This record gives sequence, C-alpha cells and structure tokens, in this order.
Amino acid sequence: MRLVRHLNDYHPQGPVALAIGNFDGVHAGHRAVIAQMLQQASAQRCNGAVLIFEPQPLEYLCPTPPQRLYSLRDKLSCFAALGVDLVFCLKFDRALSSLEPERFVAKLLHERLDACSVTVGSRFNFGYLGRGDYQCLKDNCAVYGIRTLQVTECLWQGERISSSLLRSLLSRGQLEQARELLGAYYSISCRVGHGDGIGRQLGFPTANLIVGRRLRTLRGVFAVLVADEQGRVYEGMANVGVRPSAPHPEHPVTLEVNLFDFQGSLYGAHLQIYFVARLRDERTFAALDELTKQLEHDRSEARALLSRCAGVGNLAGTD
Repeated sequence: MRLVRHLNDYHPQGPVALAIGNFDGVHAGHRAVIAQMLQQASAQRCNGAVLIFEPQPLEYLCPTPPQRLYSLRDKLSCFAALGVDLVFCLKFDRALSSLEPERFVAKLLHERLDACSVTVGSRFNFGYLGRGDYQCLKDNCAVYGIRTLQVTECLWQGERISSSLLRSLLSRGQLEQARELLGAYYSISCRVGHGDGIGRQLGFPTANLIVGRRLRTLRGVFAVLVADEQGRVYEGMANVGVRPSAPHPEHPVTLEVNLFDFQGSLYGAHLQIYFVARLRDERTFAALDELTKQLEHDRSEARALLSRCAGVGNLAGTD
C-alpha cells in the first residue's frame, strides 16, 4: 500500500476509485464504505484509494474535538488489511478548509486525483464550513463524469454505527459490544517509553506506553492481548488512568501494560494493545502491599478471561 502525504509527490498513472472520510476507528460503517469503493475499483480496473486528512477536520476546526480512537498508524494498518492500494493523507489546514465545494471537486478530486468514482458515508459533508452534502457532491462530480455512491447507515441493535457510538461503548467499558462494531477487539498501537520502575519493584514490571490524545474515555484495569512488531502475541493486563496510588508527575493519564510470562526489554518498541475485557475501576490503596495483592488477583482474573476470549486467532478482524 502506498501512502501519499503531499500531492506534489503524486503523479496519476490513471484514474482511481476513491473513498473519502475520517475513518476514525475503521468500524463496520467505515468498512462498508471501503468495500463499496473496492468494488468500484475492481469493476473499473483501477486502483482503490482512500482520502483522509491530518489533523482530522474537527481537530482543526473545534477547540475541544472528540477523542481520537485511532492514530494514523492504526488507520493505515487497517486500510492495508482491507486491501486498499493507495492512501492520500492530506494536511487539513486553512487553505484546504476554505475550499468551496465546487473547487474541492474540480481542483482536488478531478484535476489532482483523477477520481473516476467517489464513495462516501451516509452523513458526508465537505468544503468550506461543511456546506457541501452528498447531493452537492453528486451534482459537481457529474460535471466531470465522476460516479458517486453513498453507503446507507449500518445499524447495530437499531442504532447507527458511528465513531461516537464506539466512544460511548468504550467509555462504559463495553468492550465486547465495541468488538461487534469493529469486527475486532479495540486496539491502539503505541511506542514504549520509560517509566518510574514502581511496577518492577512490586513484581509486576510494566511497559509504559505513549498514547497522546487517545484513550481519554477508557479508564480502569483491563485484560489485554499485546502483539509486538514480529507478530508475537502475549497475554497481559493494563492500567489506564491516573494511578491514584502512584501518580505520574508529567503524564496525568497513563497506559501501563504488564505482560505475562515475558522476559526482556521493550523500550522503544511499538506494541499493539488489544483491550479484551474490563476488570475493575482504578482504586487508591493505603499501602503498596495491598496494591500487590490486588494485582495478583487481577492477573488471575485476566488469565481466566483471556483463556476463553473470542477472536484470538484473528486480532485484526479482517475475516
């Protein structure tokens, strides 16, 4: 899969079938859009491409944007697994946000990307102040012979599948329900940084992960599966939160993972953390020996849950 960050680096070799969206979480609704786009690519014998923006438009336009579910790295991994040939990841800035819908279609989709078809979701809008809706897209694309398709809403228990719904499920610790929307366990990729060594002193050494703006709605202790860069999978438990018994002065919200049956150093490595089940809330402990006893109980519970969890053989959910 090819990633294009700057259009000056892209020279069309022929038309592309394009899907446009944020694709934050790459849930079932997003996958339906991508599947429709890939059908168009196959029918028209051209590359299938996804167009996304960094930062996401709401992150640029709103002072308090929604929590991000997936990093760019996570999105790209999903796109590759779904069979996408080409990803355009364009910088969302003042120039792009000020494009009127007509110029967005003419200059970007037609002239620069040579789109032969465009597939979008059920609530798609675009252009300056979001003035362009699907009908506007369809009308403007028709001028250049670009076919447009809009995927209808995907429902889960009668509710529209969306990134907002996914955030809501995660905030309530409903990980199994979130897995139904994603087709896989909710996961994030993170780089391992340096911690303060408290976990190692307690007999539970942890990988301290850099999460940025993600995981704002997840809190508590979780049973997790962890994949390293070589594809090896480990069982473990994770704490997401403020560590009330041992707060970190520089990072108020942390993700720490204790890998079971692991020996060695992980500093600097990228890990994929799959959240399988929520064990409990964070708690404050009066003494470290009380915390140690609780961690021993958490580890036993996590092992039991992970021994019978679903989908271990297909963590990416690409079946």
